[in-house]
Amino acid sequence: SPINRRFPPRSSWDFYGAQSWHKGDVAKAEPLISWANRTGVTTMTYIETVKRYIVCVSTPTYSPFTEQQFDTYLLESENITGPFRYISYLREFGPQAYFVNIPSKFVGDFNPKDGSLRLFLSYSANFDWKKSAPKPAGSGYHWTLQEVILRGSHPIPSTVV
Repeated sequence: SPINRRFPPRSSWDFYGAQSWHKGDVAKAEPLISWANRTGVTTMTYIETVKRYIVCVSTPTYSPFTEQQFDTYLLESENITGPFRYISYLREFGPQAYFVNIPSKFVGDFNPKDGSLRLFLSYSANFDWKKSAPKPAGSGYHWTLQEVILRGSHPIPSTVV
């Protein structure tokens, strides 16, 4: 079948758990990030220009109620397994943004003069929330790309999660 030609067999995949990698054994996999009732859809993108993994998490503001607003937060790490540090916490982003991610195709250059990194957040929002205006403007029940510029002496703050 076509799927078998595109993906290597599961036996060749690597799964992380118990502080090490395990080839082909999904039963040994463990979460990289855990925060009770605060981790919903989680995505990770490696940003080559700053040598960091950036994690986007969208989670219900009033967990477990997925028919209400969602919060989004961004984390970063030099390693895929952490430790992770906050970049930003966006309360009621969208206000119901989900599957927030950073497509690597839409990451700009790092500017060492001001420590900024330009990228785009990709998401959909408001599948069941019509009680307030989109936040930020342009958010909606469609594919949304929002430009973001992370700024600082380097784009990553030092708050440890």
